[in-house]
Amino acid sequence: MSGRRKKDHGFREIKWILRRRLAAGVRPGEAADLYAGDGSLAAGVLGGFERVFAVERSPKKFSALLSRLEAESVSNVIPLRMNNLRFAREIAPRLGGICYLDFDAYGNPAPTIEAFFRDWRPRERVAVAVTDGSRLAMARGGKVKAEALWPGRPGGRRGGQWAKPGPVLAANHELAVKAYWRDLAERKGFAIKGFIDAWKRGRMVYYYGLWIEPN
Repeated sequence: MSGRRKKDHGFREIKWILRRRLAAGVRPGEAADLYAGDGSLAAGVLGGFERVFAVERSPKKFSALLSRLEAESVSNVIPLRMNNLRFAREIAPRLGGICYLDFDAYGNPAPTIEAFFRDWRPRERVAVAVTDGSRLAMARGGKVKAEALWPGRPGGRRGGQWAKPGPVLAANHELAVKAYWRDLAERKGFAIKGFIDAWKRGRMVYYYGLWIEPN
């Protein structure tokens, strides 16, 4: 018998279940997957949407995305090899039929979320799915823009690095995330109509989603 521990892929099921639940709560119009990777989300969970913008800047991942779309004969996905910040700032404001947004960042998603909502507003009920790995990034020594994740918190740059959240917010990350979205909704003029979430890997990666509507 092998002494190797069997790898647990259960977190992937949680990730897909959360996204399927979000997608089921909106009209299957246009969707934007801003961290498309190999296209598993765009070709799977978003298969029933009219049109899916799959954004990926990595040449290797983009090649895998194209291969998946061809192999599975997927026709509703528009693959875009570009930086997701550019997509958020230049293309998103011109899209009026978006019903689903996915930020599967596995790092700090706040900069891309902020860029997307800079000029874009929901015109109907929209599902938003997020993979927030900012706690994991900080645990690995990464720099995280704290004021983007924890609005209203004093601080900013200290010695050239982004300040980290205090122990209370670090231990209750979901409260900070919800406060961030309430702040974003107030600043951008939309309403939050529901929130679902789940953790993985010892509370290092936070899967969550919400439904938003225009005020």
